Parts: sequence; C-alpha cells; structure tokens
Amino acid sequence: MRRIYQTTWHGIPFDSFANLSSTVLADTQFFHAFYRVFFEKYKHSDELNPDWVRLKLETIRRLHDKIFPSKKTRILSIGCGLGFQEKALLGLGYSELEVTEVSEHPLKWIRPHLAEDRIHVGLFPSCLPADRCYDSILLAGIDVFFDETQWVEFLREVRARLNRMGNCTMISWTLEHEDPLLRSMTKMKARARQALETLHISHRGQFWGYTRTRQEYHAAFLQAGFTNLTDETIDTGTQWLTYRLTGSEG
Repeated sequence: MRRIYQTTWHGIPFDSFANLSSTVLADTQFFHAFYRVFFEKYKHSDELNPDWVRLKLETIRRLHDKIFPSKKTRILSIGCGLGFQEKALLGLGYSELEVTEVSEHPLKWIRPHLAEDRIHVGLFPSCLPADRCYDSILLAGIDVFFDETQWVEFLREVRARLNRMGNCTMISWTLEHEDPLLRSMTKMKARARQALETLHISHRGQFWGYTRTRQEYHAAFLQAGFTNLTDETIDTGTQWLTYRLTGSEG
C-alpha cells in the first residue's frame, strides 16, 4: 500500500478552492468545496471529458455482461459520486438500484433518476435501513480512501449487507504496478517529490489516498470473509487501468 497525491480533478486545480495538505486526507469539507466549483464549471454531463465518460460506460458494460445476472438484481452502489455509472445501469434496465453518498453535494445529476427511498445520504452502513440487504454491492473508486485496517473493516460491513450468496464487486483505478522495476521507479519518484516539498520547492499535492497491489486487494477481501474471488483488468479504451475484483458472501 502506498500513499498517492493529486493536484487536479476534472480539470479543476485543487489549490483554486482549498489549501492543499500532503498529510491530511481530503475530507467532506474538501469535497463540498470541490463540487461547488465543479457544478459551476459543468452545467451538463455532456461537457465532461469524453474519455472519462467512456471509462465509466465501458466499465458498466463489462459488469452488465459478467457480474449482474438479472435486471432484477438488487444492487447497492456505495459512494456513487456523480452517479454516472449508476445512471448507465438504470439506462440498461436495472430497476432495483440504490445508492449511497456521504453528502448531498455530488448527487445533483443522479437524484432526478431515483426515488427518494433509493438514495441514502451519510456514512455506510448507518445511512441504510437496518434490515436492508442486497444481491450485489458495487464499490467503484472508493477503495482509495481507506487505510489497510479501515478497508478490511469496511469490507466486513459490506459483506454483512449481502443476501445469501450475494457478491461484492470493487472497481479500482489506482492498481499498483505488478512489475518490480516500475514499482521501484515509482517509489523513487515519490521520495524525490517528498524531498522537493521538504525544501519548499514544490508541493506534492493533496493527500488523495492509497494505491494497492493485486495481492493486497485479494488479502483484504479474504480477511473480510469473502470467497470465490475473481478478478480482471477491463479494457475501456482509455488511458486509465481499470481493475475489477469480485468476492462472494459465502
């Protein structure tokens, strides 16, 4: 597991709305400020980077083909963000979809497409009705925000909300390099950036979370009690490496 840093997202420089921290993880206040600027910049999803849109749609098409067996599959997407992938699932005919997000701010585009009782705002799992479980739970891009201990505990909470023989699918866009040489080079670059920041020459950027290896992802799923793990990299035709890992409840 390695820390990663970021300076922009969707073409928005972080230092245009926040004081960057290389030690404190981006929090709810940070994302509140980000989405305020985001919706000032983008009035409609058609204005977004077409490669980013393709990334999301191709990922969902793969899950549609391989993971979700029925349009009646009861799906929960945790941390849906803008809800771009979730809107795509609705367009494909999945009628039993629910979403969670830690705050109201990013939900502007997805809210009109879901009934009020299908949108849960707050921290998982406390934001959900106590007795509600799902056939499939989707975690797309949220793994980055958890350290090792938090990630395993979170996955255990996810598993507890699955129906018998349900599954959890994680999508990560921050998979660590498998090649030892590339990983070594990445670590050297990280140390150099840290040194430049210490000397007040340049800032590494906002502490954005963690990247993991395939082995680390598998170990966390197994420690959380998931079985029958399957994984793959998905070719989305974009610059972003997309990694899928699915585990069963029992």
